[in-house]
Amino acid sequence: MTSTRKSHIVVPPAVIQAVLNQNRVDEPPHSFYKYPARFSPSFAREAIKAFTQPGDTVVDPFCGGGTSLVEAISLGRRAAGFDISSLAVFLSRAKTSPLSIHDKREILAWADLMESAKLGKVASAFDTIEEEAHYLRNLPGEARSCFETIIHSTKLLPKERQRRFVRLILLSVGQWALDCKTDVPTWPALRSKFCRRIRLVTGQHFEFLSQVAATNNLPRCRLTQMRRIINCSSESSHDDRRIPDDWLPAKLILTSPPYPGVHVVYHRWQING
Repeated sequence: MTSTRKSHIVVPPAVIQAVLNQNRVDEPPHSFYKYPARFSPSFAREAIKAFTQPGDTVVDPFCGGGTSLVEAISLGRRAAGFDISSLAVFLSRAKTSPLSIHDKREILAWADLMESAKLGKVASAFDTIEEEAHYLRNLPGEARSCFETIIHSTKLLPKERQRRFVRLILLSVGQWALDCKTDVPTWPALRSKFCRRIRLVTGQHFEFLSQVAATNNLPRCRLTQMRRIINCSSESSHDDRRIPDDWLPAKLILTSPPYPGVHVVYHRWQING
């Protein structure tokens, strides 16, 4: 006669409480952009703490807005994310790219310039990154002109990580102003909202990743070495050679998978409902 032993996974009460948490997501950097089909940062945080140790690898094959990646890095874990959406990869990279004190000063000075300068409206030209091109093509005239002018002005920022962060905030302002709205704000209102949000969020992002770096006893600039964010289908993720060998095998797979048959607009705002 053979006996079989059943193994049981004990789920800590903190994980169960996090699953049931109904609070709004308002903590940086998760609050910077409301990605569709998000899941709770508190759930991701407690699951990572319960089932991994510092230095372990957490994989999210449908990383979306980067919730699990942000939480993994903040807890000293390595984070590997895959997504077929270029928007998702853009957001995840922007949220996990640290800003230096020099970056912070450059962005805030640039925001002051954007608010005070008499900006001329640039001609329509889709010579920008793919995520923004998807959005700009279906914008109403005033908003489209404002967005294109601001994107054109990001060329004044010297570093790509600065420009990437500014574009992230511009996307969030567009979401506030346009998604499922019936009235489009004026050009001055959009610019004013954008500049105010830049000042707020730049400080929040700098402080958050500074705290993460200090907690993990790492220089801020080395935080990007703790994550790999890859734009590809999850079907090929197991063969992807961009994940270092010493990161494998992963300790935890943590994700919010796509919802089959559910209509979610990832790449375009739904203008006027």
